[in-house]
Amino acid sequence: MTLPSIFIPETIITIVLALIVCFFGYKLKKLALFLIWFIIGYSIGKMIPTDQLISDSQIWATILPLATGLLAALLSLSIERLCVSLLAGTIGFFATMNLFFGGVYTLMPNIVVSVAVGVVLGCIAVACIKPMSILVTAIGGGYYAAMGLASLSFIAKINLPMALILTCVLATLGAVFQFRNNKGKA
Repeated sequence: MTLPSIFIPETIITIVLALIVCFFGYKLKKLALFLIWFIIGYSIGKMIPTDQLISDSQIWATILPLATGLLAALLSLSIERLCVSLLAGTIGFFATMNLFFGGVYTLMPNIVVSVAVGVVLGCIAVACIKPMSILVTAIGGGYYAAMGLASLSFIAKINLPMALILTCVLATLGAVFQFRNNKGKA
């Protein structure tokens, strides 16, 4: 299976930016938050069905993801603690849901426990902004880099379980690197 060539530059840029965030997220905290939230907003914008909403959907299919990415990124700069808290909570929710409950999103106890873990991690993030900023940028950057590599499966045969393992490896390396390089810095 080959991907259309239009997606390859976008994916490579995402991988490079994600690795920068993974390993230098705390030093570049504002830039890292901007990039993570831009990628999140861009991804959400790509899911909006422009062909059903607008008659000239080709141009809007390009502009809308960029606009939603920029909006999310600019919001992240103005409400930094909230964005770190939301990222920590979201990571906690999905990690709990997928690792402990096998990704079964239909059972209420699974949802309640996962939301509780997400809320606790979000609250901890507000209180411990530096360590959580490092962890969130390492995990977020590692995740987007691994998923980008998985989407370029013509380069390396990476399936979803391998991508999750790669996410854990990159996130761990990124967190260790950031904690060592930012020791004693506020």
